[in-house]
Order: sequence, then C-alpha cells, then structure tokens
Amino acid sequence: MWSQIPSLMFSSWLLMEITRASQVRIAKPGCKDHGGNITIPSPFGIGPKCYHNHWFDSCQREVSPIQQEIKKRTLVISTASTGLCGTTNGGSSELLKPALSSYDLRGSPFLYSKKHNVLLVGGCGGSVTVVDTKLQTVAGCAAVCINGSEVTKSCYGLGCCQTTIPFSLDHYGFKAVNLRVVPNVSECLVVALVDSSSIINKAIDTQLSDFAPAPTVLEWRMENLPVQSPSYANSTCELRKSGADDEGGYVCRCRADFYQGNPYLPFGCQKRRDIRLKSKYFKRNGGLLLKQQMSSEDSSSFERIKIFTSHEREKAIDGCNENRILGKGGQGTVFKGILPDGKIVSIKRSKIVNERQLNVFINEMVILSQINHRNAVKLLGCCLETEVPLLVYEYVPNGTLAQHIHNPSEEFPFTWEMRLQIATDTANALAYMHSSSCIPIFQRYKIIQHPFGQQVQS
Repeated sequence: MWSQIPSLMFSSWLLMEITRASQVRIAKPGCKDHGGNITIPSPFGIGPKCYHNHWFDSCQREVSPIQQEIKKRTLVISTASTGLCGTTNGGSSELLKPALSSYDLRGSPFLYSKKHNVLLVGGCGGSVTVVDTKLQTVAGCAAVCINGSEVTKSCYGLGCCQTTIPFSLDHYGFKAVNLRVVPNVSECLVVALVDSSSIINKAIDTQLSDFAPAPTVLEWRMENLPVQSPSYANSTCELRKSGADDEGGYVCRCRADFYQGNPYLPFGCQKRRDIRLKSKYFKRNGGLLLKQQMSSEDSSSFERIKIFTSHEREKAIDGCNENRILGKGGQGTVFKGILPDGKIVSIKRSKIVNERQLNVFINEMVILSQINHRNAVKLLGCCLETEVPLLVYEYVPNGTLAQHIHNPSEEFPFTWEMRLQIATDTANALAYMHSSSCIPIFQRYKIIQHPFGQQVQS
C-alpha cells in the first residue's frame, strides 16, 4: 500500500547557507523564525502567509514522517525500517513477504535524494530490490554470510550490503528473495533507505532496533519562480528537472561569493560585509547577553520580547521618514512604526555616544523587559543590528500629560476627575516599579495618555 504524505513537520533544524540567524533575516516579515529552539526559514513557516504552501507548513502535527534536519536544499526525515522474514521448505527458496512501501511523494516538491541516500540491507543470505509502483526493479543488492566472517563497517556484502538509488525517485517499495537454503529455518533481513552520512564509520548490526527510525534525505524545490523584482537582484534561480516526465522546480541561491542569506526572501541575500557589520553591532549592543537571558531557565519574563532585524526596523519606520517622528528629546528620537501585521508601535532611538552608556542601555533593557503592569508602557522588543540600538514599545495614543496641560483642547477637556485618575494611575505604576517589580526601578518618567487610563514610560 502506497502511503500518502500531504505535509511535513519539524523536530530539529540545520540550515547550512543561513548560519547567522540573528544577523540574517530568514523568515518572512512578521513571521516567526523559531519554534522553541528550532530555526524555521522561508519557504517553510509557521502560521498563515508564512509558508510557501501546505507542503512547507512547519506546524502540521498530525502526519508523518517526522522531519529531523534541514540542510542546503535538502531535509532529513524519519522513516521506518522494514523487516523481511520467510522460511525455506524442502530446500526450495521462498519469496519473502513484500515490504511496506515508502512515503508517496508524488505531487509534492520533494524527491528522495540519490546523492545522500543508500539502500541498506542487513542480514544473511538474502537479496533486496527496490521497485516502483509498476513493480519494476530500480535498485538492489545482496547480503551473504560466510562461516567465521564478521560484519564490517564497509557494508559491502558480508552480512550487510548497500547500493544507490536512481534520480527522481518519489516513491518506492521493497521486494526480497531468500538466497540461503536452510530447511525449516526462518531467515530475516532488515531494509532501510538511509542517509549515507549516518552510517559512516559505524558497524552495522542486523537488528531492527538499530535501523528504526531511519534518517532519510529528501531534496526540495520550488514549483514557481519567486517574483522577479529588484528585491531579488542578489539571488539567482534555475529550473531543475530530474527526468523527461518531471516538470521540475526552481532551486535558488545567493549570487556569487559576496552574498549570503535566504534567496527565497525579498532582500534575503546580503553582502557579507554588511552582515559582518550587523553582527558586530549585535554583539556590542548586548545581543548575546539578551539571548542568553532569554534562553535561561527562568525566561518567562522574556516571552514578550522580540529581537527585530535592521531590515524590519527600516520597513517599520519607512527609512527614518521625518513624518514618522513622534517626538525628540535629550535622550533620543521616537518614531511611529508599523509592523508587517499592521500593529502600530513606538520605536525609540537613543543618543548613545560611548561604551559606558551602552552598558547602561543593556542593563536597562534587561530590566524593562521584565515590566508588566497595565499602567506602564510595555517594551515589545529591540533592534540591536544598528550602530545605535533601538527599543520598540507599545504605541499609546493621545500624547503626553505635558501636552494636555500646556496645550489644552476643546476636543479633550481636562477635568478634575481625569486629573485625579491620572494621579492614581501614575502612583500605581510608580509603586509597582519601585517595589513590586523583579528589580526596583528609579528613573525619570513620562506620563502619557491612554483611552483606558494613564501609563508611565521609564
């Protein structure tokens, strides 16, 4: 029976071309690039509009196989090994029971990789062939045992054999024949399509438990070419066909040796020099310290914090457009930002001029990330890939208290009842910051108006 696989899912991850997740954008804007400690790049994704199509949906939990690892243009899945057993009677060889088939990848962007997989057979006195849906043989090998011989690591015939598979294989089955004639003795073989790198320098045993589950490598392609625009100028795509009947798919890569990143994203490929500079700023601005804090055992207070890339920051504030400036002061400039999901935020660019102030900034960022009070403005995230780090706060409309005191308007009458409410809300926020938060905070504050009460920003 040929199994169907409508989708794949992740359990762990390695992307060879995208090695600096904190410096190179790997997911679509507004989409998560991590699920727990798993990195998820485009065209894979979590959530609507974040993956290319349902084949690349990383949140499918109901189906098999389990996805184990992703490399450059390949992914590793977990497949079951197969036990083939039969009995010889009266000296005659008996065809062993047909094996379970592979996952059927027809109609998907995935193929079983000829380059990375081998057919592995463990046992004595049996031959196994790989067959397609028409039961035509496409590969095979035989394993024999000689008295006194030992199974070797090379796996070239004594107790174990291996062979390659053809190109463009999207489904297969096994068929086995018992070659050793021992009357009334049950003979068993174990068969699996295995990632060849997983068996290097490893002695092969013929026990089923040593092969299950077996890592199998799939190659993946994009059926449609990404939209050609200046945003893809640093990447190239080419059509790959595996056979005459194969419609093929596109494989993309970053251009030349001067770019790296994710070629399946707009502006996904960046100059290595720019990436190194962003990496330098990220480390200097406390990115490693913040990530360490976020990955610590007691990291519940960091669940609300997001580390934005410089590209996301540029897009949010439209390249520091002056029309987005909400205010300027001695501590820096505040911009109105719009995230890809439409959420409005405030982005503060501080005036930091020396290393000592940077250390203070890092410390304050860690403290502010733990503030959670209805009358205190929430820190949503930060961008550390720029020369001057930025903080991303929730956006609170209606301006500051100072604006309403010194510039009153008829549309927003400033009654004594409102003033009392402002004082109460402010006192609650200050009391929380000074005594109830994890670390007491003593700082200058700005009181800003909110439709549902007052909020204090440190």
